[in-house]
Amino acid sequence: MNCLLTEKNEMPCRAVVLMVVREEERNMYDQYWLALKLFQSYGIKLIRKSLSQVIAEGKLGSNNELFM
Repeated sequence: MNCLLTEKNEMPCRAVVLMVVREEERNMYDQYWLALKLFQSYGIKLIRKSLSQVIAEGKLGSNNELFM
């Protein structure tokens, strides 16, 4: 399913952005602003994970979608 905006600016599917960050990331305030803007403007949730967390927790679906 495409996640294009409709005429009413509604998202027809659930979109999520995965931000891969360093283990000891200190620049989370700029990232927080981006997460807030994505959610307020588009209803898109942002998830912050380190690469090791993605490897440990992530699973690939049959269509190569990533499940966290």
